[in-house]
Amino acid sequence: MQRFLQAFRVGAWLGWKTESNWTNPLFYILWSLLLPMSNGLIMTMMLRVLQRTGNASGADLLPYVFIGTVVYSIVALLLDSMAWAVLEDRERMGMLKYIAITPSSMYGYLWGRGFAKVSINFLAVPLTLTFGALVLDIPIRLSTINWPLLLAVSLLGLLIVTFAAQILAGVTLMIARHAGFVGQAVSGALYLFTGALFPITVLPNWMQAIARAVPLTYWLEGMRRALWVDAQNPVYNTGLNQLSTSNLLLILLASAVAMAVISIPLQRRAEHRAKEKGLLDMNTAY
Repeated sequence: MQRFLQAFRVGAWLGWKTESNWTNPLFYILWSLLLPMSNGLIMTMMLRVLQRTGNASGADLLPYVFIGTVVYSIVALLLDSMAWAVLEDRERMGMLKYIAITPSSMYGYLWGRGFAKVSINFLAVPLTLTFGALVLDIPIRLSTINWPLLLAVSLLGLLIVTFAAQILAGVTLMIARHAGFVGQAVSGALYLFTGALFPITVLPNWMQAIARAVPLTYWLEGMRRALWVDAQNPVYNTGLNQLSTSNLLLILLASAVAMAVISIPLQRRAEHRAKEKGLLDMNTAY
């Protein structure tokens, strides 16, 4: 655990320096805050247009889409961050091999790199939700937020996403070509299957089965229930209305444990294979 924490601290420090070295810290923080806010605003304006053109059902889904889009920004950043850190340190910086031969934990180092990339976004999400409540009239009120549920769901969801990102980092270690697109490809596919933008009930039956097998679908549902008092209203037909909150938490807990069981040995296997095959100092020029 001590090696993990030390590697995490170094990875977070290096990740912050790498991400913010193109400008001053204040401007970088401002840019990081505006990015998820703009995504949520774009989705909101799209639904406003649907309302004005006579499709009133667009307005009904406004809280659903807004919360899903804002929260999913963490998923997209974190899934891409660890895979990109492997590629950047291996080919751009040429230092991944030096990390691998030290007694430190590469697992902790990559967690630190991922944390550095999304740390500002952790602040951006509540600010964006507040902006939506005050300016866009999204029905999110401090008095109606289920704080214990929000804390539990947030923690479990972040663990699931982090373990998933670690799996992608392990895969990236063993890929010789186009590894930089792994995180973007997976996050883009999950954007469709997790119900971030629309209820999973609009998908074909076989795609709904895939969506129900993805843990992040339940994380976004849990975040909506914690933040939005009307999230379980049957009128929205999200496909998960009948699922009790206690069962949803059990699914998230089981998913976090399963992702940990998969990601930890996979990362070790990927690191061992990368050392054997000489992939740690590979330069593909991609």
